[in-house]
Amino acid sequence: IVASVVAGAVLVAGGMGAFVAMGASGASEPATQSGPATTAAARNTKDILSDLDSTMAKLDAATPQEASFISDPAARAKAAPAMLPLLQKMDGILTELATAEPKFADNVLANRYDLFAMRALLGDAGARSTLETQKAGSDPALATQADLALSSVDWWNDAHDAAAQSKVLDHLQTLASRDPTSNPVTRTLLKLAALGPATPDLARIEQVRQGHPR
Repeated sequence: IVASVVAGAVLVAGGMGAFVAMGASGASEPATQSGPATTAAARNTKDILSDLDSTMAKLDAATPQEASFISDPAARAKAAPAMLPLLQKMDGILTELATAEPKFADNVLANRYDLFAMRALLGDAGARSTLETQKAGSDPALATQADLALSSVDWWNDAHDAAAQSKVLDHLQTLASRDPTSNPVTRTLLKLAALGPATPDLARIEQVRQGHPR
């Protein structure tokens, strides 16, 4: 998941970089409350991308290379002190990107929910609380994104509990049936299938994904 978050942010940064190269002004706009609170005015796009590149490199260096760390509570606890501040900073940078260049907001949104899921998995209570609040909110799109992020966290937390993972998969199947063309649902199923289920009996995650092919 961390690799996919960083890769997704790289794609966003690459698209933004091309936009800047074609002559986008990246003009400063008033800072919003959802963005970083350290400056009075928004930075230009080039400066934001430079900060994103630097932070992604630091996050990559702080992330354990073993994919199994996602399902290992002890490994997550060990990595959390180094990773969480960088994940939190990346969220602020991506929010700033969405404000500076609204045309990239959809891609930024998807990466932000990945970041919130990872932060919650690493023990960031504030991130989990934010997701739970948005899941219960009135905006259907945000509620679904938050729901999927929380389902991802539960799946990874229950990596060795087949019964608990089965409940998560039942819920995802319900979400998939409600919206057969939802890209966020497909992305989530792909991520969870990549880690693998607790037992072969839960290989039906692939069947759910294939029934939701977009």
